[in-house]
Amino acid sequence: MRAVVRVVIGLQLMCCVAFGLRAEPLRLVTEAWPPYVYEENGQPTGLDYEITREVLRRLGREMQLQFMPWKRCLLDINQGQADGIL
Repeated sequence: MRAVVRVVIGLQLMCCVAFGLRAEPLRLVTEAWPPYVYEENGQPTGLDYEITREVLRRLGREMQLQFMPWKRCLLDINQGQADGIL
């Protein structure tokens, strides 16, 4: 049983390392929802956006944020065209 737990933990760690090595930026999609995430003068801003940007900066990752209707966000996630929803 302990061997299985070690293998599972090892696989999870390898996945985390592989995720961190990806060179391309994370593609995040969202619908404008002030004050959490919205566009101001053509630039994304808001509480959730600022926190996400800072976390990813500290992790050494870049992100691309695209605004679209919520149903389209869900569709892009389900089809694997986006990495996350903000």
